[in-house]
Amino acid sequence: MVDKLLVGIDFSPASRRALDRGVEWAGRLGVPLVVLHVLPLPAPMPFGAGMDVPPTLPETGWFDRMEADTAKTLQDWVKGIPDVQTRIVWGTPSVKLLENSDANTLLLVAQKSHSKFEHLFFGSTAAHVAREAPCDVLVVR
Repeated sequence: MVDKLLVGIDFSPASRRALDRGVEWAGRLGVPLVVLHVLPLPAPMPFGAGMDVPPTLPETGWFDRMEADTAKTLQDWVKGIPDVQTRIVWGTPSVKLLENSDANTLLLVAQKSHSKFEHLFFGSTAAHVAREAPCDVLVVR
């Protein structure tokens, strides 16, 4: 039994289609709609030629600004959708989507076109989620 519909978005046109489909399905099923955006963790600045300082992450205020800017964009995306819940988390998209799912979730993700090169090196969030999810997954093309 589905008791939550979770849509992962990355602010791409493909994820807009997934969100639209999620609104439709949540209404049909009469379940809460949760929209999740995952912010990727920044890579530390590596040592470079002539650099004599250790690798560093951005200063703390940078994280706060990223979250605030993302929250504003996310609110713009869900404006007018009744009773929608939004979540912003840091990490790897496929991992965080799986962590926010359980057996009673219907998970929606967008399938974006990737070149063979991109798929080889970066993988596909939709493919990973569909393979590992504890619930049903709807991949929106």
